[in-house]
Amino acid sequence: DSAYVLVVDQAQVDVWGQPGLDLNDVRVDAEAAHVDGPVDNAYGIACRLTGERDDASYVYFMISSDGYYAVVRQHDRERTFLNPAGDFEPLLAIDQTPKAVNRLSATCQGQALSFSVNGQVVGTYTETELTHGDVAVMASSFNEPGVNILFDNVIVRQP
Repeated sequence: DSAYVLVVDQAQVDVWGQPGLDLNDVRVDAEAAHVDGPVDNAYGIACRLTGERDDASYVYFMISSDGYYAVVRQHDRERTFLNPAGDFEPLLAIDQTPKAVNRLSATCQGQALSFSVNGQVVGTYTETELTHGDVAVMASSFNEPGVNILFDNVIVRQP
């Protein structure tokens, strides 16, 4: 159906697909659905992606199929949570119905970052070190492999 599917077939792994852009300011909108596999997962949108897989830097705006969200900055092989809890935190805006479509929107503009899920603004954050890079749709596994996430209607634009 002209959708993009990411399958994470190993535990404790992040995978992504990227178009090969280098942008300073960007807004990415996407529809995403958990198709199969464990609900203890994460998926979403990344911006300011630079470097290769093992040494990549990026900001990852993510939700999980069991109703949590987080905003993470990955840089110099170190992961820092930007959202207030400093870890995954519950978010009622996430539709946890099996195979439900969740609408995600992430904006990286200057030092300001913002994230919304199903039209609800989750938060705004500040990032000073990562200033440009590619965008990506991402999926992550935790203790179990087999995470299968479908992305559709991905729109990349400058805000």
